[in-house]
Amino acid sequence: MKKKILIISFFVVIAVLSVIVFRSYVLYEKQKDTFKEMREDDFRKRFVTVSDFVPGKDGDLITYDSDKAKVTLKVPNDWELVGEDFGFVSLKTKDFVPLDNNWIKKPLASSGCWIEVNIGIERKVEDYQNLIAEYVKNEDYVNNDNDESEQVVDLGYAKALKTVIVSEVLEGETVIIQVPNGHITYGFDAYFFGKDKEKCKKDFDVFLDSLVIKDSDENT
Repeated sequence: MKKKILIISFFVVIAVLSVIVFRSYVLYEKQKDTFKEMREDDFRKRFVTVSDFVPGKDGDLITYDSDKAKVTLKVPNDWELVGEDFGFVSLKTKDFVPLDNNWIKKPLASSGCWIEVNIGIERKVEDYQNLIAEYVKNEDYVNNDNDESEQVVDLGYAKALKTVIVSEVLEGETVIIQVPNGHITYGFDAYFFGKDKEKCKKDFDVFLDSLVIKDSDENT
């Protein structure tokens, strides 16, 4: 009799535990879907992807306009907009060939050119935007700091922080342009490596000269 009671008790415990585990799993799955939707929604609001750009033409230049990012990108007609690394935006020449197949080094070219476009949109001005804005506002201090790798430059339509990273080993350099615009920060990372690096520099100058940045809704 006792043995029978023990067996029944054992199965009751197993049944109860199974119900608890099942309910916990269902609750977890529901929460996971909610959190996933929240993360994806937050990502869509805060970052700009290829789908946020509308292609067009301006004379000999290809244009990519984004109302969300308050910007119009313009490049020569041998360039194209691509989504790389989790949907972020890059511009590259159609003949781009990477230095190797290592994704970390992908923007480094054997031939052709590459510009990474990093646009962050915050609901309010965050520390990062404040930091870039402060650099730009304190132009004299930054430019007199005897550090030629980091300078505030005047693009004509906006002032920006310019950072140059030189690689003697790979015989090239990366030029980073960061432009604050209220709660939006624009980052353009140009990679000058490989046999076409001089052409890439000229194309980057065209890109910066023709860039259109519209007023953010929350300028500081």
